[in-house]
Amino acid sequence: MIVVYLTGIDGCGKTTQAKMLTDYLNSMGIKSQYQWLRWSPSIGKLISAMKSKPADQSSNLKNNNISFSTHNDSCLQANENLHHNKWSSIKNYLFSTWAFRILWLQYATWDYYYSYKKATPDWCADVLVLDRYYFDFIVDQSLNLRESVFDFEKRVENGCLKRFIQPDLFILIDISPETGWNRKRDGTSMAHLMKLDKAYKSIKSRKDVHIIDGAQTEVQIHHAIRNLVTDFLEEKNEL
Repeated sequence: MIVVYLTGIDGCGKTTQAKMLTDYLNSMGIKSQYQWLRWSPSIGKLISAMKSKPADQSSNLKNNNISFSTHNDSCLQANENLHHNKWSSIKNYLFSTWAFRILWLQYATWDYYYSYKKATPDWCADVLVLDRYYFDFIVDQSLNLRESVFDFEKRVENGCLKRFIQPDLFILIDISPETGWNRKRDGTSMAHLMKLDKAYKSIKSRKDVHIIDGAQTEVQIHHAIRNLVTDFLEEKNEL
């Protein structure tokens, strides 16, 4: 089984592109399967309750067909950043204690591993297209623990994450935080997107990572990913 993994910050189009690639490969007679594999904590409801905030203003504007102006954007970003800063303060307080950091690390890695194990029995395709995967988990947790991606990855590399199947193609769809925010508008703050962008940029120099310019049109991105994957499959005599 060939594993293709798409990653990048919120708004880069991972889900859209992963599904488009899966559909394309299936149309070419290559049995392919889409899998969303971001970590969803088993205590997600508790975390959501702690993060609760007023109704998302950007969604309200969308639902009421209100046009986005520079003023509206500034107000939305200010509101989202304020909520992000409040939630960050709570997380920083919790993660400031070593006991909590150790407990969280054990819980998070094993909880994600069990989610992974739960998904794997259904994988039966020639090509598996992953929308988010273990590196997204590493990025999220490195931000929680306020460590560099490299340091966190080294710290967990000999734990249960090493049991995850390695991707054959690791594809990063690269966009700016501003582009991601304008595309997504789901309440994710610009401040958080900027932190994610810095974390994802740390892997750009890795030899196993293929960079796709996410500022292109949806179709152009699809063609770039499609060509990359089909070239790889031809090399492996899978076509």
